[in-house]
Amino acid sequence: MGVYYQGGVRMEFYLNYGQGGGMSKLPGDPSFGILRRVRGGLLGTLVLAAFGGVAPAAQITWNLEGVTFSDGATAVGTFEYDTVLNLYTNWSITTSTSIGYAGFTYRPGTSTAQACCTDELRLTSTDTTRVLNLDFNDASDPGMPRQTINPGRETIPGSQRNVSAGDIVLAAPQGVPEPSSSVLLALGGVLLFLKKVRART
Repeated sequence: MGVYYQGGVRMEFYLNYGQGGGMSKLPGDPSFGILRRVRGGLLGTLVLAAFGGVAPAAQITWNLEGVTFSDGATAVGTFEYDTVLNLYTNWSITTSTSIGYAGFTYRPGTSTAQACCTDELRLTSTDTTRVLNLDFNDASDPGMPRQTINPGRETIPGSQRNVSAGDIVLAAPQGVPEPSSSVLLALGGVLLFLKKVRART
């Protein structure tokens, strides 16, 4: 039997000698609680390392669906909105050719996006001769996965064609990132170590 004091209170504990002369730690033994706290702390740290660093994606991707103009032309493509920067950061939208209109592809290299509003995508060609406007509810809100474009238009000098139908549709979300293999290996190593320690005590 052993004795120790905790908060001025006398505590007693017993040592149990098992195979090989090893001592089994009983709940009254101070080292029993220390071992349990160390084990819990290691496991908690590894779990946080494995999963705590996974942050929600800042980029929200939208696809154009069924977008047509009043002259029969179409617009297809995709764009991204960054909810941290509050900017449209990537886009690739192609409008088709019709009478009096040549088709055009709006990309970061051929156009700029106006840093204005979450409810409007305004793309201007680098030579400033073409402007594509698409109005919707809120590109920063994935809770509205389908939003009708109203109004929308493409403008060139002396002419304009309006969007007669179409939506922006939230792209399928990417899979949740998995914990890194190195963290999982470390977690397995700690569990094996604790199992061996427990077997010896």
